[in-house]
Amino acid sequence: MSADALVSGDLSLTLRAPHLSDSGVYTCTYSYQNIRRQIVVQLFPFRPLFLLVVVLVLVLVVALAVAVASGLAVSFWQRILTVSWVEVKEEEFFVKLPCVFRAPLPVDVTVEWSRCAPEPMKVHEYRNHSHYAATQDTFYFNRTKMEKDPLRTGDFSLTLRDPCYRDSGTYICTVHKNRDILMQKVVRLQVKVADEVVDVGETAKCFTLPFKTRGNLPADATVEWTRTKPQPMVVHVHENGQDQPDRQDECYHGQTEMIRDPLQSKDLSVTIKNSGYRDRGTYVCTVLKDGDILAQKVVEHRLA
Repeated sequence: MSADALVSGDLSLTLRAPHLSDSGVYTCTYSYQNIRRQIVVQLFPFRPLFLLVVVLVLVLVVALAVAVASGLAVSFWQRILTVSWVEVKEEEFFVKLPCVFRAPLPVDVTVEWSRCAPEPMKVHEYRNHSHYAATQDTFYFNRTKMEKDPLRTGDFSLTLRDPCYRDSGTYICTVHKNRDILMQKVVRLQVKVADEVVDVGETAKCFTLPFKTRGNLPADATVEWTRTKPQPMVVHVHENGQDQPDRQDECYHGQTEMIRDPLQSKDLSVTIKNSGYRDRGTYVCTVLKDGDILAQKVVEHRLA
């Protein structure tokens, strides 16, 4: 990559001496604060003669972030790779990631659903006319389902049970035989968590900002409650199994409380004591691990 990539805005990746095994889907992810953008590119195989002389440049330009935000970049990338977009609310029971191939396929192919970003995971595998739950990541255990005989119907769609915010990301359905990719499709899933409004009387001495999630969260994740309006502040931080009072703003010292093990219980609510007019505003709870947002919710606190 260019040494001044962040300055020039050019995040292109140059791959030297490309091989057939380099063929596949590549994702460029860039983030700023709580905003994340991704661009997906598929690298197609070339004939061996061209491999000797071609240096492939995967053009992943940060400037496309503006186009992505406006929807202009979607049509550009769809010319390279079929991309489906699926949006669902967290309270739904199921969501389907579509993947249908009408071309005839060998009977001994392997079908793999994986997630490449964020948190790369093995989602579901079908081979030898059987579904293999043992190979999938524990996060998806007992939550995925495909048709009983997808090779007969050509429908390799994946049904995901109890979708949660952490399920949001880029999924890839790959059909391959002996490491040769026959077909591939990308599905972008966005699971939305509804914002919530909490009305509290002026005489109330405390109030709770509610957030209960259905998704499993890693024990080493960080839970951070912040106030974004009217003045940005850190309200409460829970990390490494303990509250971190030294990381919250001084006005909240000794004034906030979460349950003992919020990540295991999936109850990330926070209670603010000795509250008053100054506590009105917009609060955001964010669960992070290694820079990836695993869960997030916005709560508006108003005085009734």
